[in-house]
Amino acid sequence: MWLEGFSINLFIFTVLGACGMVSAALVRQVRLVVDRRMRATLELRNERLRRRYDQVRATHEASVARIADLEVERRMTVGQIQEMKRRLLAARQESFEIVHELGDPGGDHRPFVGDMTLGPMLTVGRIHSGDSRVRGLRHVLEVWAATPAEATRLARQAFPPDAGFTVPPLQPAAPGRPARKAAE
Repeated sequence: MWLEGFSINLFIFTVLGACGMVSAALVRQVRLVVDRRMRATLELRNERLRRRYDQVRATHEASVARIADLEVERRMTVGQIQEMKRRLLAARQESFEIVHELGDPGGDHRPFVGDMTLGPMLTVGRIHSGDSRVRGLRHVLEVWAATPAEATRLARQAFPPDAGFTVPPLQPAAPGRPARKAAE
């Protein structure tokens, strides 16, 4: 009765059609999941590349800034060397001794003097060099202070040994020798 209009061919085509639709839905779902995973992987890779790029850029910018600082330091050093050469030439031409004066006259301050020597190094920011031509000149250290201990402290503070200076024991200035600052 109800099987009279039933056709096996139609049933098979219907079942095959349903299987095809389920397969198409399954393939679509698999493609969607694979695409999402692929997109997530690519986004993660892009994020890693972006972070690495930022690190490399920061390193590059730091290197450029360091190079600029070194260039400024080099210019400053060249300027110091040129200034030192100019002073040396002037000292040779005029036969002056180099006098390093510290402190201010006045009150109970009196002059203390000694011959200072230079160490062997030239560093950035240092006023004097260890150049043998500069060593050949006489370096007189004249300090105005109340006591010899204070004079030595001021001298060692202004010309530290680790910067290449050798500060002598300072003696009171000879009475017959006029102090330079007092004469000015």
